[in-house]
Amino acid sequence: MPGNSQDEAAELEFETDGYHDLRAYVGWDVEMGDMSVSLYLQGRNLTDDEQRKHTSVVKGLVPEPGRTVELGVRIRY
Repeated sequence: MPGNSQDEAAELEFETDGYHDLRAYVGWDVEMGDMSVSLYLQGRNLTDDEQRKHTSVVKGLVPEPGRTVELGVRIRY
């Protein structure tokens, strides 16, 4: 589970530190006739912690992405 240290590693694995994963999502939906428009703002890893998933085979080389903020529009018709 993210947030907890992994301290039960196999013989050729190394232990990984725990991390915090603060996420947020805000969305607005607007109906325009037969069309639906969604506007959203979402953030991932907002604390910008270094995250290494213990189950990843490249955890020693490549951490998970840092702070990410995304603004988007979805249009359904």
